[in-house]
Amino acid sequence: MKTVKIFFTVVFCLIATMMQSQKQKIWLSGKHSRAAITYYEDGRPVSVSAVWSGGTSNNNSNVVVFGEFKTDSRGNYYFDIEKSVQNVELKKGTFNSFGDNNCPIQGLYEGNLVNASGAKTSIASFEYLEDNQYVTVQEAAWGTSICNGKTIPTYYILRVKNANSNASQQVVQQTYSPSGNSNSNASSNATSTVTGKIISRNDRSEMGGLDVPNWATFQNNDGTTIEISSAKPINSNGNITLDGYTKLTYHNGVMNATNVFFVTKVR
Repeated sequence: MKTVKIFFTVVFCLIATMMQSQKQKIWLSGKHSRAAITYYEDGRPVSVSAVWSGGTSNNNSNVVVFGEFKTDSRGNYYFDIEKSVQNVELKKGTFNSFGDNNCPIQGLYEGNLVNASGAKTSIASFEYLEDNQYVTVQEAAWGTSICNGKTIPTYYILRVKNANSNASQQVVQQTYSPSGNSNSNASSNATSTVTGKIISRNDRSEMGGLDVPNWATFQNNDGTTIEISSAKPINSNGNITLDGYTKLTYHNGVMNATNVFFVTKVR
């Protein structure tokens, strides 16, 4: 009998230890109103009840808070706030993409931001980022992403400052010529927005086809069609809004030229 008691005591301690290790304290930022915080989860705004056990409660305002998600005795989910600060830290570093990502966030550019000391921050950017690009963040938010049921603290980059020109929100020009079959030229820096749906996803290896990443044909709401390209596949068959810029792109050698809409953001 004594052995059984010892066994259950050990099991209980292990369970308690595991439950304790699963607790995760994180930063969140967003709008606080009526005892709830609206923040980014998987790139979209969601709300959760907020309990201020610490920090300064500011209603109808933007907040940056530190704490953890909890469930009360009635099963209600809430975020327990331990402390608050004035602003989200604006980071600098080199962007390294995740490559194959088990839980991608549609339309965002994900990876790590590595600072000068080698520290990594898991990020998801609404702005276009290239591998090994040095990034100076101008506006950011702390939120979460969900992967395999696990909540991951995520630093959302809302705006970046171009490291070379120090110009805010400058569109990164993309030039694709991996096999010599395509060459982009005569571009426009002006951003624009289109709304509609993808009606075909095209194979860029087709003879004479556009040699650009994730080439697709997009139908605007007015019925007109354009060719689009995105750094990541756009996983939507419904109506979507895209931000980007148009660039004249030569293909099949220089025999053909097509205006391609290069997507920088998916809404």
